[in-house]
Amino acid sequence: PKVVPLSHVYLFNSASNIDTTLRLMPGDRSLVAMPLFHIHGIVASLLAPLLAGGSVICSRSSDPKQLLALIHNFHPTWLTAVPTLLQALLHASQQQPDSLTSHRLRLLRSSSSALPPVLKRQLEEHFGVPVLEAYGMTEAAHQICSNRLPGDGPTPLPGSVGPAAGPEVVVLG
Repeated sequence: PKVVPLSHVYLFNSASNIDTTLRLMPGDRSLVAMPLFHIHGIVASLLAPLLAGGSVICSRSSDPKQLLALIHNFHPTWLTAVPTLLQALLHASQQQPDSLTSHRLRLLRSSSSALPPVLKRQLEEHFGVPVLEAYGMTEAAHQICSNRLPGDGPTPLPGSVGPAAGPEVVVLG
């Protein structure tokens, strides 16, 4: 519904900031659960892992059962999604307890809307991996702030998207 001109440099810088924040490596594999016409999908799910030398698994749908099958069959190391999709993935996984017997996820990332603290806790307990909250916007080529992996910075405050993660952030007024 809006046109936001973004240069290749902006997209590259944002993807690079995500790589740094998540410590992405060539062995990482992203599960693309977000649509690629969305800034969250194209920069975080696709460009960031490719820039790090990693690989991506593109899902034909955001159906949680299909995503669980992809997690089971293709062993992604991380995925990023909106809280609603993460909640649906949690629910589907709870309905199919054997679906995660051999997952290789090392983190989940939530962005594009606020993640309820109770959902963050449930996801971390169920999947056994950290859930990083991030804040971004199309006009900034996605990531602006993000919590860090355990040991990479301050302990995240519940409901906080963390410190600046690439762009400079100031509070005025």
